[in-house]
Amino acid sequence: MTGHSMQRLSLRAIFCVLLLAALLFPVHVVNNAFAQSGITIGFAVDGSGLVISSELGEEVGLYLEKHLSIPVRVRSFTTESYLYDWLVRYREVDFAWLSKSLQDREPDGQFYPVVRNLDHFQKLFRGNVVARQGQKITLLQQVSAVFLNMDKNSEGRALLKKLEITRFVPTSLWQTPEWSGAAQAPSDSTPSAVTKDSLKSPVHGETPSPELTTEPFAVAQLKVEDETSEKIKPSDSKSESTSLDDEDPPVDEVLPKRSEVEPTPVLATVPGSPVTEMSDASPQVKVDSHDDPVVETPPESVAGSFPLAEKDYDKTEAATEPAPDAGQESPIALVADSLTYDSVEDSYEAKGDVVLRQGEVELKSDTLLWQAATQDASAEGTVELKDEDTKVLGSSIQYNMATRQGQVRDGRLFVREGNFHLSGQQIEKEDQFDYSVKEGSFTTCDGEIPDWKFSADEVDITVGGYARAKHVWFHVKDVPVLYTPYMAFPVKTERESGLLTPSFGYSNNKGTLASLAWYQVIDRHMDATIYLDYLSEIGLGKGLEYRYALSGNNNGKALYYHVTGTGEIEELDQKEDFPDLDYYRWEHSGQLPGGWRLMADIEYTDQKLFFEEFGEVAEDYNRDKTVSTLMLRRNWQKLNAVGFARYIKDLETDNDDTLQTLPELSLGLPRYRLGDSAFYAGLESYATRFWRDEGERGERLYLRPSLSAVFKPGSWLEVVPEVAFYERLYSTDITETDKFVPEFSVTLSSRLARSFDLNMLGADRFQHSIEPTVTYTYVPDEEQGSLPLFDLRDRVASRNDVTYALVNRLTARSQAADGSSLYRDIFYLRLSQSYNIDEPQAYIEDDLSDGLEENRSFSDLRVEMDFTPVKNFSLNAESIIP
Repeated sequence: MTGHSMQRLSLRAIFCVLLLAALLFPVHVVNNAFAQSGITIGFAVDGSGLVISSELGEEVGLYLEKHLSIPVRVRSFTTESYLYDWLVRYREVDFAWLSKSLQDREPDGQFYPVVRNLDHFQKLFRGNVVARQGQKITLLQQVSAVFLNMDKNSEGRALLKKLEITRFVPTSLWQTPEWSGAAQAPSDSTPSAVTKDSLKSPVHGETPSPELTTEPFAVAQLKVEDETSEKIKPSDSKSESTSLDDEDPPVDEVLPKRSEVEPTPVLATVPGSPVTEMSDASPQVKVDSHDDPVVETPPESVAGSFPLAEKDYDKTEAATEPAPDAGQESPIALVADSLTYDSVEDSYEAKGDVVLRQGEVELKSDTLLWQAATQDASAEGTVELKDEDTKVLGSSIQYNMATRQGQVRDGRLFVREGNFHLSGQQIEKEDQFDYSVKEGSFTTCDGEIPDWKFSADEVDITVGGYARAKHVWFHVKDVPVLYTPYMAFPVKTERESGLLTPSFGYSNNKGTLASLAWYQVIDRHMDATIYLDYLSEIGLGKGLEYRYALSGNNNGKALYYHVTGTGEIEELDQKEDFPDLDYYRWEHSGQLPGGWRLMADIEYTDQKLFFEEFGEVAEDYNRDKTVSTLMLRRNWQKLNAVGFARYIKDLETDNDDTLQTLPELSLGLPRYRLGDSAFYAGLESYATRFWRDEGERGERLYLRPSLSAVFKPGSWLEVVPEVAFYERLYSTDITETDKFVPEFSVTLSSRLARSFDLNMLGADRFQHSIEPTVTYTYVPDEEQGSLPLFDLRDRVASRNDVTYALVNRLTARSQAADGSSLYRDIFYLRLSQSYNIDEPQAYIEDDLSDGLEENRSFSDLRVEMDFTPVKNFSLNAESIIP
């Protein structure tokens, strides 16, 4: 390159570095026009998330509003996918609770995690309270502080109890080694009772007898120092809500840090003997009293409690609790708002939020009568009985904790593994794993009215085995359509090794088919399948597929399949022996240390014939190449880093001139708000090495920084200008060159909405919104024929056009069973078209104009439509109209 081009390149490189530094360390500009006047928080109340009802969501909103001193609006959604769209796509929800499984599926940088719930008593829900991009850092700090300090006051602790979690913790601390095991800290789920005798040193070999404890959930608490009292305060004045320090620290630095462990003591025992015989260290039970606290623990019993060692919290994974010694029983714990003890009958009468627990078995109800001598429980109200594998709901229950036998009225049984549901007027629990029901129904579909179900006169179920039913009707919705006198249905909770069902068939190409498969369980995280296939016209196929699901979301599968050719194949009107074929495939997705994530999709075969003979769909048997990819990515608060490699094996022609990407490194900054200003910054950058044996090869650096702003001059108009430029720098085996292309755009948008009452499609109210958008884009016409042509990024088409779009959206509000409001988009229609002010330019020197239609000012009309009238049905369409 010449000295002039080198100087120009250096200036551009310096400009890019300065712009990147400004994006990473923005100078905060105070803009009172954009001060936060209120927030909207959303929850999915379909039972898959932490907040299971709109009423509970409203309680969370009221708590936030009280402690933030700003208006808080709560919106409920039928599914997490709807909630995600309103958070990211429509940007009408500011904060939301999203599950970890959904966050793993979505691309990085769409939202910012604020806090994470430390654990869930049932270990069902793991997730974060997240914020959409563009929120003020001061607001993030304030919302984070409210959640983190929720366990510091009685109102917050009551709300945490309803959410069934112990506390919220910072997401940045959660990812460190000492916190990674805190949510699953190994602790005895039923702690030993503390009495005067228990404070003495235990005698080797002694086994304590099971007793009734008053606190089954006593675990060590992790105390978080409030190091943000000066930085994070609910605003009491206007000046506090809008002012910022000269230089705000990163969000993760202002979140509270972990400090020492201060364990909550395990409470003392309520013995089975009369009250008058209680030791001094025992809690005093108020007989026939409903106004005073149920249990009063003397100070000495608290002081004598044994703390859990802090080292127990330094484990990155939850350890499996050791099995109890033979003959040893777990203590029985009883907790209630009101507890009355009858010394004559040796029984307890509990009322209000009753929880009876022994080991993994837990019984909840409104009222309960507990016979300590026989271990019989009689519960009424909203009854819930659950263990590690099953959950039983009903209006009343008679249950024995020793024999695990009982009866449930108006019962519903749920087996987690397999999503098995059983309901009936009366369910008999015959032992730990066996149930029976008269006049019942069963299904694997969710919902009050499942898509399908079986009803039967008698159903006998063995959890981990089969459900056997007599006089069975198959229903679609509530309509019976098919009858059978007997059927068996698997209710497996554990996988089993064994021979899979053989399959037989015939094909013109393969001839007679016979397939055998053996399924092998290796352990709870791994399994494998061995295949043996006979194909009379081809040969003998042998295969091995290995699957794994390890900790840290590391999962994948590997497949090897070999065909020993014994048949014949016709090539060019001549018959030849069928060749031997090999196929390899490895798919992996997992977490690495340091927050990196690895994804691999590696496949190999050296003959196209394999896809022609063994492809299952047209996309497979028409393949003429294999593509192997390897990706390593890391997401920070403001940046995304990705390493990518791709190798292509051409199965039809010589592979020497096939272009390979080995490797590509990218650094991206999603659209990110600069402090409290109206400006947003973004960055796309790719450093790529293109390689092949024959043909042009080399390296390319691709940069596209951008700067945009959002202005709202009125309540009905939004203006978004944006400036960007494309910079490409090349170093090939032929030459070195670069090219700079600027881009400018401005978008005008508005939203008009009207709501109306209408009872249809299961909804009682609808909102129709019309969202017009007009965007002008200008990219100058720059000569690019001298640049290498590796992929589409090597050419930036000139633009001087206006794109106009019109969105029609129909949103429905319906009422859930608990009276809460649910929202979903029923209809979405987008029409868009572009008008070229100048005629589009084609690159004749690179033959890129081949196949293009004649130049014209108006583009084709693009139509996008989504129609979802009911939850489980949707219709999507996309069309181009000339």
